[in-house]
Amino acid sequence: MASSHISGPRIWGVAVFLLLGDDDIVLADKIVALVRGEGETSIFTRGGAVRSTRFTPATVSGRSERFWKHASLTRG
Repeated sequence: MASSHISGPRIWGVAVFLLLGDDDIVLADKIVALVRGEGETSIFTRGGAVRSTRFTPATVSGRSERFWKHASLTRG
């Protein structure tokens, strides 16, 4: 379960995040913008950091949506 100091969007009491890769996530409330460039998507965060992924915004969204659907099925 997410710790109580994390604010922002929540589903089932858990902080919402986007999956950027197999082992890379970013909390949704930290994202300012997703910008698709040449061959990569840049994720701009509140703190001024920029993260990159080779996935398109639609792919990132789809991966995250599939994760949440799977999580809801295994939640019991």
